[in-house]
Parts: sequence; C-alpha cells; structure tokens
Amino acid sequence: MKWTTANLKHPNYTAQHEIYVGTHTGSFKHLLPASEKTPHGQRNISDLKDLDKESRVTSLAFGNESRTEILLGRGKNIAELHSIGEGGFSARHVSFSAAPIVGLARFNEKLIAGIGNGELQSLELDPEEETAPVVISTGTQMDHLRQCTQARNIVATGGKERQNNLKVYDLSADGKQIFTSKNLPNDYLQLEVPVWDSDIGFVDGPSVLATCSRHGYVRLYDTRKQRRPVSLALPRRGSTE
Repeated sequence: MKWTTANLKHPNYTAQHEIYVGTHTGSFKHLLPASEKTPHGQRNISDLKDLDKESRVTSLAFGNESRTEILLGRGKNIAELHSIGEGGFSARHVSFSAAPIVGLARFNEKLIAGIGNGELQSLELDPEEETAPVVISTGTQMDHLRQCTQARNIVATGGKERQNNLKVYDLSADGKQIFTSKNLPNDYLQLEVPVWDSDIGFVDGPSVLATCSRHGYVRLYDTRKQRRPVSLALPRRGSTE
C-alpha cells in the first residue's frame, strides 16, 4: 500500500461532520472534513499566542443536548465555555480553586469540574455575588469525570488505586454518591488486583458504564445488579502472536 501525506478527501465521503479537537500543546481546533474548498480544513479557535505549558487540553465535552456549547478544561484551573453560533465562536472563562481539570459537566446553570486531586467542584455560572465552589471529595486522585448524556444529572469519576475507583454521583441530589464499584477478588497470591480507571463511558443510559485502564483492562458495570464488573476484558500476556 502506498502511503501519502496528501490532504485529500475520499470521493465517497459525503457526511457533513464537524470535529473539535483539543491538543496537548493547548490548541483547540475546528475541523471540517467535508469542506469543498480545503479537504480536512481546520481553524484554531484558541489564540495560539496566549498558550503556555499549562494550557494543555485535558478535557473536552459538549455542554448541552443541542451541542451548541463546548466545555474545555486545561492543565490550569480555568475552564472555558465556547458557544457555537451562526456568527462564529464566543468564549467565557470560569475559574476553579485547583488544577488540573480532568472533566467538565453542566447541569442546572452550574458548571461542575473534576479536579486531578480528587475533588468535584461546582460553581454557579451567573451568581449574584462571587462565591467559592462547592467541593465534594471523591478520593485522593482523579483521572476523569464523565457526564451521562441521557441523564445529565448523573456523572461518574475514576482514578488510580482502590480509593479512587469508579463512583457515580447524582447532581440533582446535591452531588449524592449513588454507586461505588468494588474491586475484583484478590488474585491467586492473595494480592489486591491493581485498579486504575483512567477513562469512563456511559453505555445507553445512566446504569451501565464501561471503564478502561492504564493497566490494560476494560470493565463493564451494571449499577442495577452488583458493584463488581458484570463483564471484564484483560490484556493477553505472554502471547507469541
């Protein structure tokens, strides 16, 4: 097969997709793969001259069901709300009390941030007077926060080690914890199975979640049935293939 770096669009590709990308260098891009003028045309939404080493993008999510708002988190304590309109993009900045931001959610005019130190911080977007964020501790370290798109009052968090395992919270009940996962039984040496829930996804609703790990596993949970995974995929070790 011949490889090329030519920026060409396949003639069978007709979908009018729009793609938003946040990078480790801090740039925030809007891509139009179906652009007739420039296939895979892209533009920088963020101003490159304002970026520094703490500007790396650490989270990216839509803020509403109509997908006219994008929530962007960085390695610093400032979250960005980008509104998408016919006239272009407009941005708003919201400051939290810690960093990095590893996930963002919006619910009932509140912006909720997952912080790397294990905190869930909630801020009113249009308060009558400036207030400190409401803080909920989920553990000592967080890798990711994910909001359920089918039930936006539900968010899940996960991180490294057992005390930072998968947890689910109800934002409509003042951030009440409604589920916490349970680790697998000890291995054949009676050692604790390592836990590192580095990313989370909701599967067709708020009750079924999948987690992946830097240890290589993928776990599927059903919060209606049990705390331990209902399905588990492990990396193949010692394979010669």
